[in-house]
Amino acid sequence: MNIAKKGDKYSVEIANLDGPKTYEGTAKGDVIEFTRNGKTETIKPASGAETGMKGFEKETNCVVVTKGSEGFCRK
Repeated sequence: MNIAKKGDKYSVEIANLDGPKTYEGTAKGDVIEFTRNGKTETIKPASGAETGMKGFEKETNCVVVTKGSEGFCRK
């Protein structure tokens, strides 16, 4: 995941097995909202444990979109 601020919006790039896709996000308090496949999603800061992702338990610099299935940590 790459997030870049562009004016008052954010460019959110998420890479998965189908390749990278870019979405436009908006800050809402401490989260970034974006629309993917017609559904509003949020990106929020989290600890590794809060992502619910196996192997991230000890990480500290993470974000989560969907707990247990979509989280990212920076090493």
